[in-house]
Amino acid sequence: KLQFLYLIGRGAITTACHVFASVQVGGRGCCASMADYTPPDEVYGFPPLFTLQEVTATRQKQCEMWHGILLAYARAKKAWDIGVQDAIFTNKAINRTLERSGARVVLGSLVSAGKAAFKKNSDDQCWVLTRPLEDWAADVYQKAVNDAALGTVMTIFELTDDEAAGQSWEGMPSEMFYLVLEALQRQGKAEIIYMGGDGDGVKFL
Repeated sequence: KLQFLYLIGRGAITTACHVFASVQVGGRGCCASMADYTPPDEVYGFPPLFTLQEVTATRQKQCEMWHGILLAYARAKKAWDIGVQDAIFTNKAINRTLERSGARVVLGSLVSAGKAAFKKNSDDQCWVLTRPLEDWAADVYQKAVNDAALGTVMTIFELTDDEAAGQSWEGMPSEMFYLVLEALQRQGKAEIIYMGGDGDGVKFL
C-alpha cells in the first residue's frame, strides 16, 4: 500500500510526499502477494507528475513520488529492470506520458538514492533494487556457508542457474548478479574471478 500526501499550488507539486510501502518482500526480491499493480489515482492521476518540474525542490519531491511508484511496480511485476520506455511512465487514463528525458532524470534519481543501478553503457535502463544489494549478498554467502563452499570456486552460471533454485536471487540476470557479488567482494567475503563469459567465477572466503 502506498500513501502519498501532496498539495497543489500554481499547477505544480509543492509539498513533500510520504511513501509507506507495506509489502512483503520475498521470492525474487519482489512482492509475491501482488499479482498486479495499479498506482493510486490520487498520485498516478495527477497530471503534473508527468511533467518534469523546473523548481529543484519540487522536482526532488516529484522524483520521490516516482520512486515509490517504480519500486512497487517492480515488485508487483517481479521485474528486475525498468527503462525509460516502460509502460509505467504512461497513464492512458489521463493521456499523460513522462517524456524520455524526464524518465531518465527519474531513473537517475532512483540510482542516486541507492534504489537502482544503471545497466552497462546505458542511462535509459537500470536494475531495480527492491532490496539492498547487501541483503542479496548475505543470502548468497549464507548458501555458500550452508553448502560448505567456503574456499571453493563456483561459476556465475552455476550460481544463477541450478544453485539459484528457491533462492532470493532466482531468475536474476547475470549482469545484475555481478552487482551482488561485487557487494560481497567489498565485504571481503568473496573474490570474483574473471575468465571471460560463462567461465567467470567467484571464490567464497
